[in-house]
Amino acid sequence: MFHYPLDRIAAPALVIHGAADKAVPFSHAERLAAALPHGELLAIPNGNLIQARVRAFLGKHASCQPY
Repeated sequence: MFHYPLDRIAAPALVIHGAADKAVPFSHAERLAAALPHGELLAIPNGNLIQARVRAFLGKHASCQPY
């Protein structure tokens, strides 16, 4: 298993994961979002469209200054 210095990532990150995903446990996405200093988790139940949520996230951070 690899170890990445996630706590050093300064950029905002949106972790998108299907809540019903059978290939990768949802807990992986939860841990990733929690480990990122500016991480947010977007759970997609049953593969709903996420376009509006992604636009909102990008708009929120469009003028973001480095941390």
